[in-house]
Amino acid sequence: MGSFYCEDLAYIHDSGFAKLSGCAGAQVLTALDAAGIKSGLIVDLGCGSGVWAAMACSAGFSVLGIDVSEPMLRLARSAAPSADFRLASLHKTEIPHCVAVTAFGEALCYGSPEAPTPSMLGDLFGRVASGLAGGGLFVFDVLVRSDGPPLRYSSWSTGPDYAVLVDVCENADECALHRDITLFREIGARYRRSEEHHVLSIFDARGVLSLLSSAGFETESSAGYGDYKLGDRRTAFFARTTRG
Repeated sequence: MGSFYCEDLAYIHDSGFAKLSGCAGAQVLTALDAAGIKSGLIVDLGCGSGVWAAMACSAGFSVLGIDVSEPMLRLARSAAPSADFRLASLHKTEIPHCVAVTAFGEALCYGSPEAPTPSMLGDLFGRVASGLAGGGLFVFDVLVRSDGPPLRYSSWSTGPDYAVLVDVCENADECALHRDITLFREIGARYRRSEEHHVLSIFDARGVLSLLSSAGFETESSAGYGDYKLGDRRTAFFARTTRG
């Protein structure tokens, strides 16, 4: 996969793209509260810069965050110093006993070094189900397939000290989305340019539901987290273990 959320992209993502994690985290806290779960371990897969981990810790939960980006983990350790963070692939790490597992921002679509397959996703669902307490919550969002035209677009965003340009191209035959990211970040009196290329897997939504059911989950899906709507072809899944 090459460079992956290196220093500049980690900084920019934390500075300008953290709203999704905050909104998703708030909905998870509401769901846990409604289920009478006030404490316990939350495992955050693809934890990023620790925005959600900090929220969960403030609400009285302990957190284990998993990510493959050391720059992201440095930010996360600063944001949530009481949480535990580990540098690891979410597709290989074991899931300890916990009350919730989360994976926001298409985290399950990323792999290291290769993009994940449905088989890898099913494997992960089984490990999550084994780790979750009875009635435990598993919340994530992924890119999903469509019979419509492939995704193809460019976008740009700016902040006080950065600019980011993204070119997106879907390869429907490979069930993969390619992102070419060009970054400009202000460092002293100059702007530093860097580039990253990401490959994300695109999954069949019905296939995801089937894999979750096979792992012992009852699942609902949504186009977003509360009032926060995910982008085109993104779906959020809210799954609970059915065992006691």
